[in-house]
Amino acid sequence: MNPFERAERLASRQIDRAFAEPFTLTPMAGAPGGRRDEDPERPTVTGKGIFSNRTAEAPLELGNRDRRGNDFRTLVRGQRITLSVYRDVFEDALPQQGDLVEMTNRSRTYAVQSVSEDGASRIVLSLSEH
Repeated sequence: MNPFERAERLASRQIDRAFAEPFTLTPMAGAPGGRRDEDPERPTVTGKGIFSNRTAEAPLELGNRDRRGNDFRTLVRGQRITLSVYRDVFEDALPQQGDLVEMTNRSRTYAVQSVSEDGASRIVLSLSEH
């Protein structure tokens, strides 16, 4: 492990100690367009991660489309909900689209939309309200 990866892992652990919230990830499986149920082949994962719910602008073009500049009808805002988790929490298998994440402190459940890497030591789950 190079010095930068080691420094990133140390920083990641300290950030988790200060800001992380508990969560439970329930793996789900099902056919496309069908009902999803718990996946018996993958274990439920409990851990801590950094939850973020920020306002985000979406690049949707609504209203006047004559390209003469922006008008107030073209501004669309939504929420970008993410959960950043230390990679070692997911021992063997990464979460998949459709898995459910319950934020224990918030008593809310979210669905995983996508999974991406954030550096060498963290995984970022993009979530939507379930």
